[in-house]
Amino acid sequence: MHQEFVVLYREYLFQSHSIIRASVPLMKSALECCRLSLYSRDRVLRAFGDYLDRHILEETGHDEWILDDAEVLGIDRKLLLERIPKQTAAQIVGSQYYWMYHYHPVSIAGLHRRDGRHSAKSRVY
Repeated sequence: MHQEFVVLYREYLFQSHSIIRASVPLMKSALECCRLSLYSRDRVLRAFGDYLDRHILEETGHDEWILDDAEVLGIDRKLLLERIPKQTAAQIVGSQYYWMYHYHPVSIAGLHRRDGRHSAKSRVY
């Protein structure tokens, strides 16, 4: 094991939590955008909205899993929740809101799909 594994993994958990805790609110915002009358004829957004409607339920609580993992390492979950996120987390999540509201709601799919765990059957295209 790497000599700094515990320190590095604690930071990984913190950074992951900072991003993942924002994923469900981001998807809920995207779903609201998909349902706007402005996009009523957009077949891609209709399909993407249907996907988000299902997937929000699947993703709910994943931020709690990270807090549970942290507790196993002896990290107080309250400390993770109170710690100010790193700028990179805000940039990653914030840029998704920008693209969603100022370009097209389906743009969040790039962040959402980055973990690579979703099967081909979950694709909306």
